[in-house]
Amino acid sequence: MGVSMVSTTVRCVLVVAGCLLALIIISPATISVKAKRTSLSPPHRNQTPAQLSEAKSENLWLEVEKQVPGLSRAAADARAYRTLKLNQVELATLLARAPIEFTKDAETKAVEMELPLGDGSYQTFRVIESSIMEPELAARFPQIKTYAGYSISDPTITTRFDWTPTGFHAIILGPKETVLVEPYAQGNTEYYVAYFQSDVPAASYACEVTTAEQDAAFRKRQQDAEKESQKQAQAERDTAEKRENCARAQENVRVLEAGRVARYDSKGERYFLDDSQIASETVKARQDAREWCK
Repeated sequence: MGVSMVSTTVRCVLVVAGCLLALIIISPATISVKAKRTSLSPPHRNQTPAQLSEAKSENLWLEVEKQVPGLSRAAADARAYRTLKLNQVELATLLARAPIEFTKDAETKAVEMELPLGDGSYQTFRVIESSIMEPELAARFPQIKTYAGYSISDPTITTRFDWTPTGFHAIILGPKETVLVEPYAQGNTEYYVAYFQSDVPAASYACEVTTAEQDAAFRKRQQDAEKESQKQAQAERDTAEKRENCARAQENVRVLEAGRVARYDSKGERYFLDDSQIASETVKARQDAREWCK
């Protein structure tokens, strides 16, 4: 399984059309932004520290007015959204310090980072690494990381996000609003859009979903991705075993066809097969070779 396949399956599907809006990169298309959609301007400096920390966010997120070809489908339907440039080096540095979930450090050394909201402000979260993969698979794909966090100012506001070769994808779940952060365009990991789910017209969804349903769907997608990865890993192990058995069977045929084959009895004494024994074992060895090498 390649990195792109794993990162695609790991990617958080948190809200869908038809009960989930995928926080994934949707089919490439250049979508023009209609006049009714507004790109939110940077927040005012008189906001509370819980809403905005200019000193912290200026290195991670930069508000921009730039429009990029291929605006994500959900954001294109949103009544309002904001466009930001992500400092990927700064994000990688921050997340490298995030402690692992369920460890002692997770209780006392969670990393603080800010995520953009749909109204032009930021929310500060305490973040830990929350892996969705088995350790063996995570070691094979160290580029794929998933995280969880809660707001410092209001612990009822939580987030889940990933950081993979396909970019940054986040969902922020609050009592009143759900915020989505996703790549501006497919293949673009530098620019992002942030918007309230409520700013996407209801007609864009096949049905309404609650935040609990979204979180449950997120967890199910994680479990499905892990199962698929385990299935692929088992298939790779089976292929390797078959290859080894094929080589072993072919070598056995070669030895038998060469004649004068020695064996050891239960007492450890060496003896040689006669011609009829060699012929019988050769037939079986050839059958094994055909079975393992097909």
